[in-house]
Amino acid sequence: MYYFAYGANLNKRNMLRRCPVAEPLGVATLRDYKLCFKRFADIAPMLGGQVMGALWKVTPACVRALDSYEGSDYQHLKVTVLYAGQSVTATAYAMGTTSALAPPSMDYYRELTVGYRDWGLDEALLRRARYDILNVGTAKPPVEQNAPPAPMAKRRSALWDPAEQKSGSLGALTLGRGLLGVKRPTKE
Repeated sequence: MYYFAYGANLNKRNMLRRCPVAEPLGVATLRDYKLCFKRFADIAPMLGGQVMGALWKVTPACVRALDSYEGSDYQHLKVTVLYAGQSVTATAYAMGTTSALAPPSMDYYRELTVGYRDWGLDEALLRRARYDILNVGTAKPPVEQNAPPAPMAKRRSALWDPAEQKSGSLGALTLGRGLLGVKRPTKE
């Protein structure tokens, strides 16, 4: 029986603590899914997406241990992964659809990064899934048709000098030079 791990069970040390007879096989790819977070790692269907993970060979005793570890939030999901150029049917765990998207704790996220390093996976994929939940780098919502345009933010000059501002600090100035060693223009 094969198990596809994409979250905390990528961490080899912790996985072998839970399932001492599990055999790590190698990196596998789950197509048409995406990695997301609902406080913990989860997978959700997405046409064209892919989730990188690891394939383990497990026993029924391992499955019972994983069921206990994952708890009632996760359910078994039969998936087909690409491993060593072949399609392999495996079991994965996925949360129910009623769980809301939420970012992971930093401790949990660090555990996932250890697992990604254990298998040589690209950590950028993990960061992207976390950023998606935090809405980092996402497009801004569209503006209403009749809404007044938002005022443009005043831009600072690259040669901004704090001494010329009412609240600026003069401590940054020495020998007639401003911040970053830029010579201040003299008034004559």
